[in-house]
Amino acid sequence: MIRIPENLSTKLSILVNSSFSVLHVCALQCIKVLIKKAIAFRRKPHDLATEKLHTCWLCSETFLSKRHAYFCRPCRKDLPVIRNACFCCSLPLNMMPRYEADSRLISRRLCGECISQPPGFICTVASYSYSFPLKELIRRIKYRKQRYWLKPLSSQLIADIKSAPAYAGEAFPELLIPIPMHSRNQKDRTFNQAKLIANAISRTLNIPVSTAILLKTKETDNQAGLNKAERIRNLQQAFSLSAKAQRKKLVQGKHIALIDDVMTTKATAQLATKVLLEAGASRIDVWCLARTPKT
Repeated sequence: MIRIPENLSTKLSILVNSSFSVLHVCALQCIKVLIKKAIAFRRKPHDLATEKLHTCWLCSETFLSKRHAYFCRPCRKDLPVIRNACFCCSLPLNMMPRYEADSRLISRRLCGECISQPPGFICTVASYSYSFPLKELIRRIKYRKQRYWLKPLSSQLIADIKSAPAYAGEAFPELLIPIPMHSRNQKDRTFNQAKLIANAISRTLNIPVSTAILLKTKETDNQAGLNKAERIRNLQQAFSLSAKAQRKKLVQGKHIALIDDVMTTKATAQLATKVLLEAGASRIDVWCLARTPKT
């Protein structure tokens, strides 16, 4: 094989060698820039090779991430995550902690309504405030049958349940009960989104799901636009315990989590809780994707 540098003139050889030196310096500079960017994004340089390309479900932009992610960083920042909420009903509260030492007290704060009129359930875990873009995503799930949006939303809810102050040192509920739909409404929609959320939680936390305990026996009007008093009147006698659950006392002494997509005025959760407590349940919690803020 011909060795090119040996067959070049002295001047050309020096030029080639200097070119190699320039390329070497440029390569080193590029490596330094990459290392600086890695530090800026809090990523270790050797981890850059392990990152995979993902597509954001919201904006369709591609982004790099080591872990499986559904949304890019800018879109995650735009999601209306609840930072500070009522311990009982998860109503978003417009207050911030003044001292780090107050963190335990802050996690147990209650809104005015839960102080004056405590509901039957003990605590609520909700991931998002029911505002844009969550409002649009949940409408797409319910009315356009885009059920795939439940995957990332349920994933966030599961993470929030695991880190919820209510279960710090305490056991999770023994049973999951999705808020039921009337059979006619479920036939029109073909699915119950609360049941799909409950199934996703069950697979991760290994908590059984039951759809044969709480039934919705009364077909009610659409609750959109109704205030709390109107919703309670609309839902009166809507929920009941199944004959099998009554006969076998399936909820006797049970710690139960009610699963729903959105909590608006607490009316649905309150009435369902009342039925379960009257049947002998020991404690009721509520887990939902979103909580409607006060306007």
